[in-house]
Amino acid sequence: AHVAVENGRIRDASMGELVGDDAFYQMLERPFPGRFSFVSETTPGLLGMPGQVEGGEITPLLLEGLRRQDELRRLETLIASDSVLVPSKGGEVSLPAGEADAALVGTLWRTVATGSTAADCEQAVRVDAYRVWAVLGQWIEAGVLRSIEAA
Repeated sequence: AHVAVENGRIRDASMGELVGDDAFYQMLERPFPGRFSFVSETTPGLLGMPGQVEGGEITPLLLEGLRRQDELRRLETLIASDSVLVPSKGGEVSLPAGEADAALVGTLWRTVATGSTAADCEQAVRVDAYRVWAVLGQWIEAGVLRSIEAA
């Protein structure tokens, strides 16, 4: 994982295949053991190209990331990560509140239609865990998706 900070703004973040805000949020949502290295770097291009729009201020991103982490923990009590998710009969899927990415929602619906777990859904898309679980949680609460506990 990598985060580049310049003048209190996140200029670059990456974690696995995730980049940008999704990577930064994923670092907070799915913490992992490791070491921090603080490096003073002036290499051109490391913190973004000159003239590019600056990254987000770190404080609002950090607060949003912590909110997402807290909400993710709540969702993980609603949906066991190893339980199989299946569409309910007669359930009609719609774009959940707060999620504007129709392609993400479509991919998640196709994934759960095959009888997948929440962990499988996380692996199927390139966004942070909270966004996946938020969609699944809304579907379960709306009754269009149900969770079957693993045997």
